Amino acid sequence: MKISPPINSGSRFFFRNSFCGVLAEAYIEGAKAAGADIKQLYLGELKFDPILWHGYKEIQELEEDLKMAQEFILWAEHLVFVYPTWWGTIPALLKGFIDRTFLPGFAFLPGATLRNASALRSPLGMDRVMVQAHHAADLVKYF
Repeated sequence: MKISPPINSGSRFFFRNSFCGVLAEAYIEGAKAAGADIKQLYLGELKFDPILWHGYKEIQELEEDLKMAQEFILWAEHLVFVYPTWWGTIPALLKGFIDRTFLPGFAFLPGATLRNASALRSPLGMDRVMVQAHHAADLVKYF
């Protein structure tokens, strides 16, 4: 299995010296032991504007680092995001990364709705599911 990245919201130094860094390293060790090929992406080291200035009404040129991130995502069979919960949600930099990278035509088809489930399928040929759990017990709801 090809796993990318884990994507995390800090720099290598900051992230490795944090609780999320320890969790990510444990995940990586376990995945490698199971034979997974892993690439990592540190958001704190990417150069990009995290603001989607015009929503999806106007195309905002992707920076080279975001193009590289999309290539990682295309390569992967499984994505892992490791980040702290700040004020009950994801860090702003990660939100900006998702807004700028997971664009219509890349991560979802424009006009997709839950009633039209086939339109939710990504043009990449993969189904996307996002699970957010604040506590381990929350995962029981999804699995």
